[in-house]
Amino acid sequence: MMSKQFIFSLILILVIECNANLTSVTYPGIGTFTLTDFYDPIYRPIVLLPQSPEDMNATFYLYTPKNVNNSDILDWNSTDHYESTIFNPILNTTIITHGWRGSSQESWLHKLKNSLLNVEDLNVIIVGWPGGAKTEYTQAVANTRVIGIMIGILIENLANKFNISFDSFHLIGHSLGGHVVGYAGKHLDGRIGRISGLDPAGPFYKGLNYTEARLWHTDAKFVDVIHTDAQPLIKFGMGMYETCGHVDIYPNGGRTQPGCGDQENDEIPIIGEIVDLYQYSSCNHGRSHEYFIESITPPISRPVAYLCDSYDSFQNGKCTWNCQEPNKCVVMDPLADSYHVNKTFTQGKRYFMITAGEEPYFRYQYLIDLIMANHSDDYIGGIVPPLLTEVELRFINQDGDVEEFNFSEKSELFEDETEYPRLFSLDTNPEQLYEMEIKWSRGIDTITTKMNLAYINVTALSFESDSDRMQPMTLKFMPITDDGIPNDDCDGLITTITMCNNANDVDDNKASQSKKQRLYSSIKKHLWIFPLTCFIGTLIITIVPYILSVYYGYTNKIFPLISDSGGYPPGASLFSSFLIIGAIFTTLTAWIRYKQVKYYLQLHWKDDQNINQLKYLRSINWTLVIYMIFSSFGMIILASFRSTESIALAIIHSIGATLSIFGDLLYTTGTAYLCWKLYRIYHLETKPITLIVLTIIKMITAMIFTLNFLISWYMAGNDFLDAKYRSKWPYGHSRIFFLITSFSETILLILISIGFLCLFNRIRKFNDWNKIRF
Repeated sequence: MMSKQFIFSLILILVIECNANLTSVTYPGIGTFTLTDFYDPIYRPIVLLPQSPEDMNATFYLYTPKNVNNSDILDWNSTDHYESTIFNPILNTTIITHGWRGSSQESWLHKLKNSLLNVEDLNVIIVGWPGGAKTEYTQAVANTRVIGIMIGILIENLANKFNISFDSFHLIGHSLGGHVVGYAGKHLDGRIGRISGLDPAGPFYKGLNYTEARLWHTDAKFVDVIHTDAQPLIKFGMGMYETCGHVDIYPNGGRTQPGCGDQENDEIPIIGEIVDLYQYSSCNHGRSHEYFIESITPPISRPVAYLCDSYDSFQNGKCTWNCQEPNKCVVMDPLADSYHVNKTFTQGKRYFMITAGEEPYFRYQYLIDLIMANHSDDYIGGIVPPLLTEVELRFINQDGDVEEFNFSEKSELFEDETEYPRLFSLDTNPEQLYEMEIKWSRGIDTITTKMNLAYINVTALSFESDSDRMQPMTLKFMPITDDGIPNDDCDGLITTITMCNNANDVDDNKASQSKKQRLYSSIKKHLWIFPLTCFIGTLIITIVPYILSVYYGYTNKIFPLISDSGGYPPGASLFSSFLIIGAIFTTLTAWIRYKQVKYYLQLHWKDDQNINQLKYLRSINWTLVIYMIFSSFGMIILASFRSTESIALAIIHSIGATLSIFGDLLYTTGTAYLCWKLYRIYHLETKPITLIVLTIIKMITAMIFTLNFLISWYMAGNDFLDAKYRSKWPYGHSRIFFLITSFSETILLILISIGFLCLFNRIRKFNDWNKIRF
């Protein structure tokens, strides 16, 4: 009933819009348009004249890496002001536009813009044309031709003004915007570098024999298209299933998307007497730009799509190609100039993939094939009754983490000697999958008490984004027992099934790899050992050499310089060894903390509207590693040049001490600042009160140490270079300065050790080390 109401309403709109008084219109510099353009009695029975360029109310907002949130306005038809704008001709340019009923204020446009500018230096132009888009659908269809040509003219003007190549332009359009950028490409005779169509609109476009009327692969040197809402119009699909690019990707089959509900059964929103088709289909339709945005920064799993003749074939495991074979797979990549494919071969073909129903969408793709065994000998007459049941699977990785999911959403029949393939998007890394568990529930109408499972093939279709693996990996899992998986009378038993290592395409060294991966995972869980070792090691350097040197009578009992007490045996070798080990461990600690903070920033960058601030924090995070490397280098110098019996050695020794102390001081200061930002902006970790107080006290102590060290040297003269003189510092008016120097040095080292203790606490509480690669 609702379908009939919608069709009647749509026809009524079309009839009302038809203006019989005008048959053509000409807009200077744009072109002439007639009512017979692209007419088709079935697919475009009504053709309207487009509105004027002024009616489009078009605005071209320019953003750059230095102006992420503040835009300049470009005039599409005049180059007079271009040089006074923030446009950078050295950078590539990306132009983004919306579709029907949209405007430049749509959140996804700015989310996409921020994502692009976060990973690459670009000029980004957001094109808003609300005057032409916020009309009845058929009028908006007509208006796409005008706004498309306006964008084409803008590109021409920019290219001519700054002498830049058309190859440097990338056009992105969603829904009707997909055809808008197609018209822009047509205006420029396909010389544009790249066009990305995000679920190009289907109504009044699909089925047309006029490729000039819609986005087509000849509109740019490379055209890639994502299809997400390609259901028939009768089912309220706003996209198109037909291929139109060099590469066409169909996530989840391209018709409906997980997490978007059932469009056939959901209540249809109505505005007045008109079906709000756009609002109703916006979930499936909008997933195209959500997928596109998520794929900009490398997601956890590589978003790979497989060449296949149909989604059914893909679901049945008929297209699990080796992606090293040319053109068999494509990876969704908004930043690639092309997908490194033979465009002649891929044009007109479809690539399929699966996603999750919520963010993050790109998880690990799995084809799980449940194969039932032949157990006819166990039944009278050899007739095996089918098993009506629901099946639940559990993946267990090498760390013991469990992921549960339903193999069957509802009760279904499982028959002997039958395969049951399913596609899943899961969180478990296939290279860490260790074992499985299966659970099935017997209904009251089920006769059998066994699930006659032969084995389960688990084929991983995607891997980590930075993995080198390009070929699907199939793991074979078999039950522990050969007589089926037993079940009790109620909820069923949970039975572990183990991986069969003789599966054809499992590496021979899988068991060895699993042990290595478990060891690697265990190490990552205990990375807190490094800052803890630095804390203990610094205390040892501070205390033990002093105790030994005093015990053997080599130095004064009252606060000698730490380096002096470590200059005599047996503390000397201990002091030197711990300094070198400490240099290594402090560098590793800084690197571990860098990876932890980098993960935080990557995890939360999509929620950060201030991209410049995010880049600033990332820069600080890397700079802190440099500071710690300088500090570690200073420690190595101290370990190698402890003698100060000459001016040259004294200078080298002082340089080592300066690098060590002030490198650590800069690191602590930057870490406190970064921790504060993480807490205030992203609500991560705890307030760094201890670090802030520690930094302030450390600064004061370092200044006291440096000042009194220089005074002591000045007052003692050349005697200061004699270690024996310093160790037995005589009574006199200069002794107080030396005592302050030695005392502040000890306090400073203790403060440094406390700093490592703070890092130990923050690293120990972090639980996502398995998601970080070193």
